[in-house]
Amino acid sequence: TEDDAVPLEGVSNDRIRPLLDVVARLPRLELSDREAALVCDGRPLANTARLAPGEITAVVRGGRLLGVYRASGESLIAERVVAW
Repeated sequence: TEDDAVPLEGVSNDRIRPLLDVVARLPRLELSDREAALVCDGRPLANTARLAPGEITAVVRGGRLLGVYRASGESLIAERVVAW
């Protein structure tokens, strides 16, 4: 929140929050190694979680946020990718 904001000069390693904290309110979808590789290229995923159209989810592998995807029919489409 804005109340949690810190001026840039006040940022230190102990104040940096994990990316998963940023998307804590989103449902999480744990991916396989093969799916994680697709995310790194920004490729679509199969909507195996059967999310409703427009629903968004955080995609993770081993506790690491890879990106945020939006359901579109039978696919999940990358909205933001943070993995490489």
